[in-house]
Amino acid sequence: MTGHLVQTTLGLLFVVGLLLALVWLLKRMGIGHQQRRGGFYKVLATSALGPREKIVLIEIGDTWLVLGMTSSSINTLHSMPAGSIVLDELQNPAVSFAKMLERVKAGKVKSS
Repeated sequence: MTGHLVQTTLGLLFVVGLLLALVWLLKRMGIGHQQRRGGFYKVLATSALGPREKIVLIEIGDTWLVLGMTSSSINTLHSMPAGSIVLDELQNPAVSFAKMLERVKAGKVKSS
């Protein structure tokens, strides 16, 4: 009886380990996120204002939208042509968003 229990437990652990390795491999190859990338919008920058509030810069087609997001609503704060501001994607998104917001306030936005 004990031998069967040990054998069953080891088999179950092997299967669970195999599943975890497969999930890790799929994430590493980027296969699991293909569907999300093909959406109609792209998040360019995000800045948290509080625990449930944030500002998000998204690109839809040739338009950038600045959205204010809370747990109960999403509001458009500003819209501009795509590429109006040069974003440095190597920086922290919150820092680049803050710099972009300062440029908008200062009126240094390119007009198309």
